[in-house]
Amino acid sequence: MDLALGLRGAVAAVAIFGAGRAMYELKVGQKKHLREEYDFAKQFIDETEKEDLHPYTKEKGYQAVAGSTIAQSHEVEYVLSLKNPVQCLRDFSLSRTLLTDFPKDNSVQDKLLFKEKYGSESKRRWLKRWYLFLYFVLAVVAFLPLIINPGNSLAMSQLLFTLPFGGFYAWMALHAYTKLRRAEHLVGNQEKHTRQVVSEVFEKSA
Repeated sequence: MDLALGLRGAVAAVAIFGAGRAMYELKVGQKKHLREEYDFAKQFIDETEKEDLHPYTKEKGYQAVAGSTIAQSHEVEYVLSLKNPVQCLRDFSLSRTLLTDFPKDNSVQDKLLFKEKYGSESKRRWLKRWYLFLYFVLAVVAFLPLIINPGNSLAMSQLLFTLPFGGFYAWMALHAYTKLRRAEHLVGNQEKHTRQVVSEVFEKSA
């Protein structure tokens, strides 16, 4: 009995130590990633001031800053001129597919807008409720065997089928909900738009 208890304690200690180490490495890695992201952004923004910068390099550079291959350079440049550019850029990268293309000529359209099928506020409200409903239903499906037969060995084997299916689609529903929420936040906060120099934005957000 004492030996079994000791082994369980040792396993628990190793698990706790491993989890703690993983969290520490994740935190350190995140800081390193942020420093690398800042160095790249600052270097690239400095490069954009050069008149001989090739359009391909500029386009790819802005896509790298945004973390999106479908974003266009003038769109990213506009988003970076908004207040709280770091959050705005995250929102834009996540919800770009819900927004119309932003024209280069600001006299045609001076802010980001929803695509026509997402333009109605009542429709977006209905969609958000639907996505949340799907999320909770699919999450229940994912863990249904444990809910019906908790502690049953058969439930664990059934979980191998329900968890991947329900869990994946639950994540998809939650992701769709989040995209819509972040798009609404971005589109609705453009009244705070300021014509800041893009390089200054990166200096302040560092």
